[in-house]
Amino acid sequence: MKSLLAFLPTALPPVGCLLEPPGAVALRLADSGRDPEPLVRHEEDLVVEGDAYLPQGEALERLADGILVRLGGPRRLNLLLGDPFFRLQVLTLDEVPRKEQERRQVILWNLRKFLDYPVENARLAYHTLRRTGRSATFLVGVCPEAEASALEAVFAAKGCHVGFIGSPTMALYNLASAHGLLPAGADVLILNRTPRYVSFLFVEDGAPLFFRCRDLDGTEGGSPSDDRLAQELRLTLAYYREKLGGTRLSKILLRQWPQSGLSTVASLLDEDILPVEDLEAALGALPSGQPRGSMALPLFGLVEGGR
Repeated sequence: MKSLLAFLPTALPPVGCLLEPPGAVALRLADSGRDPEPLVRHEEDLVVEGDAYLPQGEALERLADGILVRLGGPRRLNLLLGDPFFRLQVLTLDEVPRKEQERRQVILWNLRKFLDYPVENARLAYHTLRRTGRSATFLVGVCPEAEASALEAVFAAKGCHVGFIGSPTMALYNLASAHGLLPAGADVLILNRTPRYVSFLFVEDGAPLFFRCRDLDGTEGGSPSDDRLAQELRLTLAYYREKLGGTRLSKILLRQWPQSGLSTVASLLDEDILPVEDLEAALGALPSGQPRGSMALPLFGLVEGGR
């Protein structure tokens, strides 16, 4: 894995898969240039048991087999896993060690203050957002090492190397940034709403400021509860104003899967009258006229945002 984050290497293969219960989508693009076109697009239900985030054992083997067959047997593949698989944190350190190993240990030690997470068993990646003298601010991501390694091993056994594992919301950030949707001097909220969770990524002057991911209680039929979503919206916007010193968001960029319009999210904002833009619509269609599709949208961030 190159990184957990959406600050990607520039030579990612244009083949990827998003495993985000209750669905999976795989995509193979014609090239990794500015205007990628889908050659293969495959979607299927992703059924998991109990508290597991991904299928286990033979079910995972069958899932990997089917995806690789439909993608034409790629030798390399990038994976996006739903945001609950990760913990992402913007972290500022007053003193940053020069040696890499020492720096990683200091970052992990500080993460224990903020995250209810067994960081000693985690895979770590970080990116420097800014430096001021001897201090620095990082975007840090961790995920469970055992689960990530097992997933890589399943694909490796089938002749496919997993080159990157990352978060859908960070891929959306990459995509929005590459298309000029995060203007300098403005605060923007990237809101990623799925049937199982909602993620908030506040962006200040083009750089990540704060990330939050919350599970959503499903109603009958698996749809997120509007009451729960409204509560999370209010709490998170209040935190932005009161704890982060935010004054005014310029807009909310929304990825909503399944796509059911913008009226619900806009109506839940109460007194916070903010412009809500559908991220896919803001990007515009692909040159062929094909839509990216709300489910597959993060996968385009791997290529369009990594060039």
